[in-house]
Amino acid sequence: MSLMAALLLAGVGTGLGAGAASAAPSPVSAPTVHLYASSVNVRHGGSACNSSPSTSTCTTVGATLNAGNQKALCQRAGQTISDGGYSSKYWTWVALSSGSGWVSNVYITGNAHLANVPDCQSGDPASVHVYATSVNVRHGGTTCNNNPSVANCPTVGATIQPSTITALCQQSGATVSDGGYTSKYWTWVVLPSTSGFVSNVYITGDAHLAGVPDCAKTNVPGAPTGVIATAG
Repeated sequence: MSLMAALLLAGVGTGLGAGAASAAPSPVSAPTVHLYASSVNVRHGGSACNSSPSTSTCTTVGATLNAGNQKALCQRAGQTISDGGYSSKYWTWVALSSGSGWVSNVYITGNAHLANVPDCQSGDPASVHVYATSVNVRHGGTTCNNNPSVANCPTVGATIQPSTITALCQQSGATVSDGGYTSKYWTWVVLPSTSGFVSNVYITGDAHLAGVPDCAKTNVPGAPTGVIATAG
């Protein structure tokens, strides 16, 4: 029997309980990049977009940013973009509290391949399946990023129903138990209008998801600063 089936048969609830706090994980922080241009589109759009970002594969514009500093998760090769005499085939995933996605490196201060942003791992961002109903997607700044819990992540950006969604990384935090299953891991998921943590108890798979990299390796997203964003 799959974990998903077992959980459904067990009648797992859908509220995110606070649970007992686990040992604090090592602090993580995403590198900061500077967008120098105005009205820069932040794009996403599924598996084809994630594996090779481009204007044609990343059709959803989740936000439009003006010049300022942003948190970045990782960069990867995709469509070559040329503007103002500069070109780059690399795109960087910027982490916003709403509308996270890819930005061409042409619009980020630095070289065509940014020295301070790690390359995205294979399969990153990944896809995961949330099987439960009315699952809260939570965020809340640095404390939430370093130790996800209901108390540390008070902002509920969205409530999601069973679906397959994009996941960036997973992070150790407060233990959540439901339906006889327990996990101390939380996964950062990305939706068209928001992003944030979901307890792995509500994601199909093991307590620590095999297909999702640890945030300590790829850097958990942080709250945006100096952003003018419009949800897609």
